[in-house]
Amino acid sequence: MRKACLPVWTFLAILLVMTLVGFFAVPSAIQAAQNIYIRLQADYNLRMSKGLAQFVANRARDGISRAQISKEAQAIIANSDVDRGYSCIIDQKTQTYINHPMQSAIGVDISTKRGFFQTDLQDTSEQKWQHVVPQVQSTEGILTS
Repeated sequence: MRKACLPVWTFLAILLVMTLVGFFAVPSAIQAAQNIYIRLQADYNLRMSKGLAQFVANRARDGISRAQISKEAQAIIANSDVDRGYSCIIDQKTQTYINHPMQSAIGVDISTKRGFFQTDLQDTSEQKWQHVVPQVQSTEGILTS
């Protein structure tokens, strides 16, 4: 009678192990991969933003008008893939978008996003976006809704 039950117990043991692995190991592996992807994307967006800031600074130093610089910067960031993150330029005084990948967002107040700004992926403290913008010259982070 005991030998007849051995395949059943073996099957149940394997099923239990697979279920436990599915519940614990797979979600943590997915989370780790997601964090790596977000970190890589944030690094890319930071480099893009620094390049854009350097471009604007160089053009301003060369005496190019603000309107022309804005037009050129908009041409650079136009049609960026906003789902993967993007660079934008915000007027600190009026808190409106000067340049944004979506043309329709230009001139829109950032408070309409009703988002929160997180400066570090590991940091859980979030600040309202419209409170972060007037305080800093340049920063990177994640905008969450």
